[in-house]
Amino acid sequence: MKKIIFITTLLLSAAFTGCGDDDKTTLRWSNESQETVKDIKWWGDGDPVADATWNETRRDGEETSAKEITKFRGSGSALFEHNPGSGIFTEADIQLPGTNFVAEIEKNTDAMLVIDTYF
Repeated sequence: MKKIIFITTLLLSAAFTGCGDDDKTTLRWSNESQETVKDIKWWGDGDPVADATWNETRRDGEETSAKEITKFRGSGSALFEHNPGSGIFTEADIQLPGTNFVAEIEKNTDAMLVIDTYF
């Protein structure tokens, strides 16, 4: 009986050890659009609800914080300020490199996507 309890304890320990922070995928954005962007969203391919939202405002050359994502194929959108300092933002899709502007994120990585152009 003690052997069974010991082996069960070892198996549970191994299972919980495998569930660490190493198993998460994070995404950050680098704004290279020459415009101010805010409220960036990562959408799982075809999903009606965003997988992650960055409620941050970033000027050209700035990066967002990293957020965990669970959808590894998707697209992005953001609010763009076309006239600097105007405070008027327009929502647009981020043009990502890839077929139909969809990006593939490798699981268990810290990924960065560049906001360069939009449509």
